[in-house]
Amino acid sequence: MTNTVNSQHYQTTLAQLTEKLQSDLQFLAVIGISGAQGSGKTTLAAALVQRFNATGIRSAAVSLDDYYLSGMITGCHWINSSK
Repeated sequence: MTNTVNSQHYQTTLAQLTEKLQSDLQFLAVIGISGAQGSGKTTLAAALVQRFNATGIRSAAVSLDDYYLSGMITGCHWINSSK
């Protein structure tokens, strides 16, 4: 994935995507990214967050893994209120 992310084509496409999303974002928005396991969803989300934050658009990435995998796997330490 590192070679792909560093490629000129990936960076150009990412810049075009960011520009398009910025022009369309006038209000709070949720952007969903889907794809097969290992396809680069997390890498893309991190790149978008970095680019948006650099231009003054507050953003964050939330992984669905945090909702259904245990805290031991994801590194999250949640309080289980059902116990």
